[in-house]
Amino acid sequence: FFVQQPLGAIFAALAFLIAIFLARSIAAMLNHLTDVARKMGAGDWSARARPVAPREVNELSRALNQIAERWDQSRRAWQSAMERDEAALRYMADGVILTDAQATVIQLNPAAETIFAIRAQDVIGKSFTLAARDHELVGCLRAAISSGQETARVVEQIGGRRFLRIIATPIQSPE
Repeated sequence: FFVQQPLGAIFAALAFLIAIFLARSIAAMLNHLTDVARKMGAGDWSARARPVAPREVNELSRALNQIAERWDQSRRAWQSAMERDEAALRYMADGVILTDAQATVIQLNPAAETIFAIRAQDVIGKSFTLAARDHELVGCLRAAISSGQETARVVEQIGGRRFLRIIATPIQSPE
């Protein structure tokens, strides 16, 4: 009887220590995954979860890493497309001024700067009226925005010495 009691107490203590070790180990794995998820949530898509022993937690690590990898691939593809579009815009001979639905200038190319004798840093974030300095151009843009349809006009400038063909095209964002 006396031999069994100390032996039972030893096994109980050993089981208790193993339970504490396992609980701490699982908590550490989950804390690591939580940290990785927080980093991703904060925009650090380079964060990766390291593989861990239990199958379920390892699958969660792999899933987080796959999400991060797919996001990174999408971001790189989007960035490449943006760089390609910006290069095309930069080297176009036609002047292009991009505005939002409130006619605030978002972007313009060097040709537009030359045609309208303006600088991008002076008009980006400001009303198209400031960039165009012509009521007919502004009217064409406003007509396109309000109708949702492409609007085109030929505008005479500088006492008949220059004619501009303006095409205002609303671009619908994909939703």
